[in-house]
Amino acid sequence: MFTCLLAYPMHVLFGIMSDRRGCRQVYIFGALFVAEMAFPFFWLLESRSLILMTMGYVLLINIGHNSLNAVQPSFFAGLFHPPVRYSGSSIGAQLGAVVAGGFTPFIAKALSAVYDNSWTLVAGYVVLTALASAFAAKIAPETVLPHSP
Repeated sequence: MFTCLLAYPMHVLFGIMSDRRGCRQVYIFGALFVAEMAFPFFWLLESRSLILMTMGYVLLINIGHNSLNAVQPSFFAGLFHPPVRYSGSSIGAQLGAVVAGGFTPFIAKALSAVYDNSWTLVAGYVVLTALASAFAAKIAPETVLPHSP
């Protein structure tokens, strides 16, 4: 519940940051944060402490996920020319969600089965996909020039 309460102000904060730094920079920050938090998140889960597990979840969702989610629509839409802007970004985002999101639980289960249900390879997979996202954003053009309001 706490994570949901923070979601709105965090989206606003990351929107303000994208106005000042650009969507691409905020997106890269979010992807790198997710990569950095992958192993610590699982360590916090392993602690079995409700406070530590909640702290890990709140950090990962409200900083990692929300920084990506706040700028993704404008960043992706800006990658396409106006006549196909929203259909292009929507098709790209939805196909990516189906391929990456749809198979991820199966990949995670297969990876965890390799080391007797260990989460280590799953965290490594999260790191690799987050770094791939950061790299893709780095080579993508900046879609909105940063400015100070």
